[in-house]
Amino acid sequence: ARFETTTHAAIEFNTVMENPSPQMNDDAEPVTYLAGLLKSEYTRGTAPFLVPPSLRNEEDILGTVDLLKRYPALASLPDHDIRKLVEVATFLRLEAGTILFNQGDFPDAYYILLAGRIALTKSNSVDTIPLLPGMGFGELGLLRNVPRAGTCTASEPTHLLRLRKDHYLDLYEPQHKLDLEDRFTFIEQVPLLMYLSREQKERMAEFLLRQRFPRNSVIVREGAEASNMYFVKEGEVAVVRTLIIGGEPRFLELSRLAAGDYFGEWELVEGCTRRASIIALAPTECLVLSRIDFPSLITGRALELMRRHVAMFPSDNEVLMAYRDQKRWNDYKRSLTQEIVQRKVERRHCLPAT
Repeated sequence: ARFETTTHAAIEFNTVMENPSPQMNDDAEPVTYLAGLLKSEYTRGTAPFLVPPSLRNEEDILGTVDLLKRYPALASLPDHDIRKLVEVATFLRLEAGTILFNQGDFPDAYYILLAGRIALTKSNSVDTIPLLPGMGFGELGLLRNVPRAGTCTASEPTHLLRLRKDHYLDLYEPQHKLDLEDRFTFIEQVPLLMYLSREQKERMAEFLLRQRFPRNSVIVREGAEASNMYFVKEGEVAVVRTLIIGGEPRFLELSRLAAGDYFGEWELVEGCTRRASIIALAPTECLVLSRIDFPSLITGRALELMRRHVAMFPSDNEVLMAYRDQKRWNDYKRSLTQEIVQRKVERRHCLPAT
């Protein structure tokens, strides 16, 4: 069972849950740090990308390359291609509420979100897909030569890199086609999705968004509104439930999920808030399916299997019983160890002096 209580059930996550934003370290993606740096440089007017492309000197170009090459959307490009991008790209700053493009517009550019937040909406849904720093978007319309599938609006002051269609096709098209193939290959290896047709898998590969999470980050928080389903591509996460014992919160690990596993489906199927928190135990990469696209992509046999998995999620009483059983077992082991140590000490004192 995916949610069977593991031997790690007694692990408590107080530190992680109370401090969900870890300090920068070697494992952490630097996007949050870079976004803050970007805003600061923009405010002071010292950001090298503020110089128009035709006027950028070598120092401007190298400074911008150094800043951008650590963003996930650019991580697959070698430095010389990022340099080409910097030489031709323009940078935009949108105020909150500004529409970047509307659903149905003909695509003319690819965008990378550097700082701020973009809300993606579609006419067939009231839900919103949040786009976060480090994400690239707008490539599907360029690759397939079709109108924009949704409307993108700045939720707050937002910084973007804009790459014209001809420059995008020159620099990015081969890599994005490889990314689509990689996502398709991953989808074929997920047992839940084996019943989807090839056309459905290809469509899902187009809609999945790639997100990376540093170790110890809280990917999903118990009680929060559910907006996405996640497929673990790399790394490992823990499924954690919160229990109130004696008026104090205790965090119980229910299971661990690794590459090929998924989470977040329960709430999308049942239409409820998050039943558990998900914590990254290592640097983790997920492919994310939004609540907007979920109903049209998870259908038939795949949806039936998902409902069966949802039914296996432990009830509150089962979680509480598991916690108490584990606590009793831990208390017994602790008392047994203390008893053995005490007996050894007593025997030592009873030995005759030599």
